[in-house]
Formats: sequence, C-alpha cells, structure tokens
Amino acid sequence: MTAANAFEQEADVLVLPIHERDKPPLAYLQNGQHTGIYTELFRAVLEGAGIPFRFIPTPSKRNQRMFLQGKIPMACCVNPAWYMEPEEQLVQVFSDPLYVTRDLFVFPPGKAFDVDRTDAFKDKRVALVLGYGYLGEQAFVDRIDLLNEEAVLGFLALGRADVAIVNEHILDYWLSQHPGEVERGPVHDRATLHIQLHRNWIHLLESLNQAINDLIQDGARDRIVQSFLHEGAPDNE
Repeated sequence: MTAANAFEQEADVLVLPIHERDKPPLAYLQNGQHTGIYTELFRAVLEGAGIPFRFIPTPSKRNQRMFLQGKIPMACCVNPAWYMEPEEQLVQVFSDPLYVTRDLFVFPPGKAFDVDRTDAFKDKRVALVLGYGYLGEQAFVDRIDLLNEEAVLGFLALGRADVAIVNEHILDYWLSQHPGEVERGPVHDRATLHIQLHRNWIHLLESLNQAINDLIQDGARDRIVQSFLHEGAPDNE
C-alpha cells in the first residue's frame, strides 16, 4: 500500500499521522502499540471531541506534504511558528494551545558556559537535530546536524560538541538511561503546542478546542503527561 493510499480518508474514520520514529517519552512504540506524551494527548483530544480516528506512523516531511495536498485533516503536536510558509498559511488553522514544551541547553559534564553572552557561541560546536529550526540559530556559527535528539545527546556525551539543544522530557528520559553523561543547562525556548487543522475540516475546530479545554480543566492532560515522566521530573508550566 502506498503512503497516499494509506491516507485515503474513510467515510466515518479520520486517518491521522503520528510520529514514525521513536522519540521517548514523546512518541514511541511499546509492545507493538504507539504511545507517548504527544500520541496520548492527541488521542485524548480526539476521543473527547467524539472524532473517530485511526493513527498511521508517518515521516514528518511526508506528513506535511500530504497535509498541504488536503489528504491529511490534522496533525499534533506542533507550534504555529514552525509552519509560516505562504502555502501553509493558506490551508491551515490551529487549535487552542494543548501543551507547553521547553527546549534546554545541554553541556558535557562540568563544561557549562554562559549562554547569555553576545559572543557565547562564537567558537562553540553546537549539536542540533537535522531539519529543525531554533531560536537565535543565526548565532550558531559551527552547527552540527544529527539525525535525532538521541544522536545529539550521544554526540555531546562523547565531547564532540560543546553544547546542544534538546527537549527537556527527551533529555530527562535519556539521562535516566545514561546518568551523569551530560549536564542540564538553562531554558533555550518555550513553545505552545497545538493541533494543526486543514481548512477543509475547519468544522471540527470548535469540538477540538472544547475537548482541549476539558482535558486541561479536569486535570487529564497533566495526568497523561505525568504518567510518562520519571518521578521528580518538572511539571509543565
């Protein structure tokens, strides 16, 4: 079955993309089931909105291409600032905020430096995820692009970079497997996460927003998130 055929929308069930690659605890495969913070938040909103759905793991670039073509109704969990191209603006709307994520600076152990200096990154090797955009990235003169966050952290732990930027939950999970191998730094950026909805399905926006509000108000969102975090991990604020 081709990717296009896989996303032929069914009469009563929306076929929706989720992360193809493991990035625990945000999205990953466990005992043959796709789960994780982002996957379960998306699932809870859809169930709360009464929208029948079926998930298909999809590479992010293919996901966005098919979204632009109107073959995918929605995707989660994204920030509007990541999708600012004119062709994207024409076809998308965003739900109310579902969650707030934070990216942290990360250093080799004992080698943290002041990231607030104007020339902080002048002679620093900065390990980042290939294809990702970062706040203030124009200052990263020596940027090293790697496949994913796990590769970034492993590269940093070996001393092959001076600093990295990683999602805090991914960092906490990785440190639980590799204690002491890297050092947490300050917050680099915060981003609200939303559901990206194609305008062809804009009639679903109100029910999605109501489901998000209900999920937050009754504490279900925080319970979902905490169920994937190690004890003592910081709350989402």
